[in-house]
Amino acid sequence: MDERALRIAVERVVLTELAKSGERIVPVNSSNRHIHLSQKDVDALFGTGYQLKKMRDLAQPGQYACEEHVTLETPKGKLTLRVVGPVRKETQVELSLTEMIKLGIPPMVRMSGDSAGTPGGIISNGDRKVTLERGIMVAARHLHMTDAQAKAYGLQNGDTVSLLAEGIRETVFNNVIVRCGEGHELEAHIDKDEANAAGLKDGALCRIFKQTQQPSLLSQFQTKALTATDKRQRRLITEDDVKTAHAEGRTSIPHEKDDIITPLARDAAWELGIEL
Repeated sequence: MDERALRIAVERVVLTELAKSGERIVPVNSSNRHIHLSQKDVDALFGTGYQLKKMRDLAQPGQYACEEHVTLETPKGKLTLRVVGPVRKETQVELSLTEMIKLGIPPMVRMSGDSAGTPGGIISNGDRKVTLERGIMVAARHLHMTDAQAKAYGLQNGDTVSLLAEGIRETVFNNVIVRCGEGHELEAHIDKDEANAAGLKDGALCRIFKQTQQPSLLSQFQTKALTATDKRQRRLITEDDVKTAHAEGRTSIPHEKDDIITPLARDAAWELGIEL
């Protein structure tokens, strides 16, 4: 395990422990466009018996970015897609809403694997082509967790939660579906359109709430900020906060004793000479 992977693993342990005390915070990453291929389509596009070549592991166990790329062709244009392994039972293309609209594909938001009724298209690798009858979608927002993490957060597979992304473009993402069990690890996924709109960088930490219990998260947080009798909301200091302070020429980040400082933030502070 490399150093950054170790830091992220430690961060997940810390967040899981915090969840047990009621501080439910999760890392959020955005998904670039990509494609999952069936072995049948791998054979058709790269040759019979071809094996995908791993480039790097992804956060979810067993998932990896491949060296291979293919092209999605539509009447309105083409788009290069990175292949994500391992092979799946059925080929699936995941795009952003912006990309689907640009390519003239009817936007359809679905959970991964739910391809019934979704649009299709042509996938090519040079002269080799495959026609998909279905499988092009915008991936629905979702939250990966192990069973142990879900227990710590008080959640179950299939629950719906909301993500609160704080900052200058504070945003609430509703309808985030919990997916827990074997093959999952603590991480929420949104697409690039959503991340860019909220000004979120990959690895950002967001608070989560059960959606049925929090009908209007933003108004509740605004009300709390104006109510002196309410308990102070613990501040979350992340790696990005430390880097921003360094870029602005600051040498310290003042905070209260009960504020939460992530392991990555402490490492960045030590490396950049920022006092916490």
